[in-house]
Parts: sequence; C-alpha cells; structure tokens
Amino acid sequence: MVVASANVSRSAEEANVELGLRLDEPLLACAIGDQTRTLEPHVNEQVASG
Repeated sequence: MVVASANVSRSAEEANVELGLRLDEPLLACAIGDQTRTLEPHVNEQVASG
C-alpha cells in the first residue's frame, strides 16, 4: 500500500511539505488508514469553492 500527499498546484511545488509512505504490512496499512480517516475532519480545512 502506498499513502502519499500529491497536490497539483504552484504552492504544492514551491512551498508545501509532501509525504509518501510505502507499507508492506497489510494490518499496519489498515490501522493507519483507519486512524487517518478518523483524524481527517480535525486536520483538514474546508475551502470555499468558486
């Protein structure tokens, strides 16, 4: 399993810190995925469209 941050924008290329992680252990991958989904509402900022 590969988990990565991949943003296609100028700021992503010039200023953001990106992360990529390869996991070969399925149980660990599932645990990290579960924790990420649990934390997502608390760490992401909603941006208005338009």
